[in-house]
Amino acid sequence: MNGLKEHLIGNNKMSNDNLIKIVNIFKKVFPKYIRSIFIINTELYIDVIPKYLIIICQIMKNSNLFLCKSLTDLWGVDYLLRTKGARFQINYSIECLALNQRIIIRTFVYEDEISPSLSNIYKSANWLEREVWDMYGIWFANHPDLRRILTDYGFDGHPLRKKTSH
Repeated sequence: MNGLKEHLIGNNKMSNDNLIKIVNIFKKVFPKYIRSIFIINTELYIDVIPKYLIIICQIMKNSNLFLCKSLTDLWGVDYLLRTKGARFQINYSIECLALNQRIIIRTFVYEDEISPSLSNIYKSANWLEREVWDMYGIWFANHPDLRRILTDYGFDGHPLRKKTSH
């Protein structure tokens, strides 16, 4: 595995065969597209390189290995004071029907970087990406309707974007 890190965190004794199966599939199918795999208790987290997010989600949705037909949530995290790496983390909660498992796909983007939109893959991404854009100011490439959804159109800034104090 070219630099792929696998982490087991928490009390997970890896008794869940589905988690082991998913980790092994990801290692074989996506070794160049993912940075790391985290298992925290019974949750699977996969760190994806942003430029491969669309291809990974297309395969996960359309492949019988995964049948990830539903994007149930999408949220952002602002790491303003991070000294290394990207400022924003984008999290996608996807249901894997074939293995009855929720998978959290994470990707990291810099402040001026544009993340790919998943709205052509998952219809629910349309609304969820609008929320993340409105709250954090993270742009999504090829989004069909990226405009304010929770704040007033005249609102200046993004409420959940952290600011340095002066």
